[in-house]
Amino acid sequence: MRRARPALGVAFVLLVSMAALTNLTGSQVEAQDDPESAAGPAESTAQISLVAQDAWVGPDGRFDLSLRLDNAPPDARLAVQVYPSVRSRTAFAETIRSESLGSPLRPLPPVLPIAFLPRNPDGSIELSFPVTTTTPPPLGVRVTGQGVFPVLISLLDAADNNLDELVTHLVRLPAADPSARPLAFALVVPFESPPGFQPDLQAVLSAGAQIRLEAAARSLARTPNVPLSVNPLPETVDAMSNTGDTGASAVASLAASLTGRQVLGGSYARLDLGAWVASPDPTAIDELDRQTTTGNQVLTGLLGVRPDRSTAVVDHTVTADALTRLYETGVDQLVIPEDQLDPLTGQAAQVTFTQRFDVVAGDGRPMQAVMADTGLADRLTATDDPVLNAHLVLADAAVLFFDRPNVARGAALVVPPDLAVPEATYDALFGGLARSTPDTDAQPVLAAMTLDDMFDSVQASTTSARGAPTLVRGYNSDPPGSLGSLLDDVAATRAHIASFAHMVGTGPGATRVPILDRQVLIAEAAALTDDARGAYLAGVSATIDAQLDAIVPPSAQTVTLTDRTADIPLTIDNQLDYPVDIRIVLTSAKLEFPDGNVRTVTLPPATPTQVDVRVESKASGAFPLDVTVQSSDGRVSLGSARFTVRSTAISGVGLLLSIGAGAFLLLWWARHWRSVRRDRRLVSSAHPSKGLRLKT
Repeated sequence: MRRARPALGVAFVLLVSMAALTNLTGSQVEAQDDPESAAGPAESTAQISLVAQDAWVGPDGRFDLSLRLDNAPPDARLAVQVYPSVRSRTAFAETIRSESLGSPLRPLPPVLPIAFLPRNPDGSIELSFPVTTTTPPPLGVRVTGQGVFPVLISLLDAADNNLDELVTHLVRLPAADPSARPLAFALVVPFESPPGFQPDLQAVLSAGAQIRLEAAARSLARTPNVPLSVNPLPETVDAMSNTGDTGASAVASLAASLTGRQVLGGSYARLDLGAWVASPDPTAIDELDRQTTTGNQVLTGLLGVRPDRSTAVVDHTVTADALTRLYETGVDQLVIPEDQLDPLTGQAAQVTFTQRFDVVAGDGRPMQAVMADTGLADRLTATDDPVLNAHLVLADAAVLFFDRPNVARGAALVVPPDLAVPEATYDALFGGLARSTPDTDAQPVLAAMTLDDMFDSVQASTTSARGAPTLVRGYNSDPPGSLGSLLDDVAATRAHIASFAHMVGTGPGATRVPILDRQVLIAEAAALTDDARGAYLAGVSATIDAQLDAIVPPSAQTVTLTDRTADIPLTIDNQLDYPVDIRIVLTSAKLEFPDGNVRTVTLPPATPTQVDVRVESKASGAFPLDVTVQSSDGRVSLGSARFTVRSTAISGVGLLLSIGAGAFLLLWWARHWRSVRRDRRLVSSAHPSKGLRLKT
């Protein structure tokens, strides 16, 4: 921890203040311990906040801390009291509430006037106290042995009214001991939010989620040397990278911080895994495979690391049968919340359980597991002071170490994915883990590591002193839910995507297909209602339809054929910026199609395309031609038009009939003419008709 000035200078200032003030008397100490007499004025708004402190103090070291005092009166004073070390986590929890502190250790530091205390450039007050097991120097603290010592800091006004207080902890390390085994401390940092992609495919995270995720990314990037596990939800990472420069920068920071850290893999969206595994629909497993494959691809592409599929953090939706499914996908290490395990009994229940154990999957297979410590997670929000909360986590973990310092044990702190952990909390927590000891003479009590390393480092709990068999703990989950009509709706949407994918092939338009596919995966998220799922699936169809609407089929028109065989021009306008394959279906009772009545055509981008269709007329006259434009797989109609075809050409049969009829008429006329001439020759010249003339 950075000091504002050398510790000797701090001590000199404090000694000067002692000369001007009377040390805290026994009656004043009792007044501080009495909540009623120590209560400050109701209207006081003064507040103490922890800016920084030493997470660990060596056997003979110094305890440095910085405090921010808000709205403190100029004549306010600080009182610092150190109390005996706690013996259990229950006692530790009480000290956070200023309860069961006991009697303060001697000698007591004096009451310190804030006006005389050294300040850092940021305005915070710097305090430094020597810590020793022998007689301490002035302003020092004498402690007995190692352990976790509560430190009560009170802000007093001139009349000794308590304006505010906080309790932090001094963790005094033991001397270096080769036989001691630091507590394996596996921190799991989530990178998860509710679905970031909206039904219209736009990436929009809530302001709170954006702030929380960016804070985690920045803190992780600042302390790349702290081994831990990151549990990113692929959908969140995907959406975050599409929320503009700020989001993309946060994802880049996260990616840069992952060297030497474990990245957990999983489904693209957060699922009710028990419901999916219990579904009798055979497509459920296919969807689970899509979720896992897509999730791994997204994390690999955006974070530059291949996620680890061997370790999974389970939740209440993961049934015993779902554990079997996890094993089948490569998971063989489980992190299980404490409340999903049967309580321990006997001696094992006397201290916090910190060893490996087994649970039984649905097929009877044992799977190794560790417990997610909910008590440590609770410390992250134990108070309103973000820095103090980080040191409460470290101190609580130190209590676990001092329970059994010579046994290989471990604690997993799984940060709840929806917990808004401030950046200052992460910074202080990572900082404490990064510097496990202040000097080489001290024995570290915590060893930060990944979950994978913790499984290798922590001993398995056994049911006998001989070391076998491994303890099996009862596993509990919520009953599997129902997916309702979700799988049917998903199947219909996927058919729509398949038709679109068939049209765009492997060209530029194919880049839109994975986005549509991921939108379906989001619709399967456990957190969504049925209406929300429907909105996501409808959004996929609406997006596809909007693309298909940009393909304009030919308009109805009248075409005149002067020959028996001719080409009819069809104009189809592709207004998209990428090529598509379409299918044209021709139907007419009076036309034949020498090249077939179905044509597959590639339409170039952003331009009308003329398609010449060869036809043969069966007859003359006017008759309809129906033109239907479809997706290339024939499943989706893109539009249709009815042409009116007028044929003035004579068919071969008609021509033969006409020639025959003409020949017949010509023959008849010739015969008739010869017959008339013959008849006229047979009439006598003296016949009266010879002289008749018609009057005109």
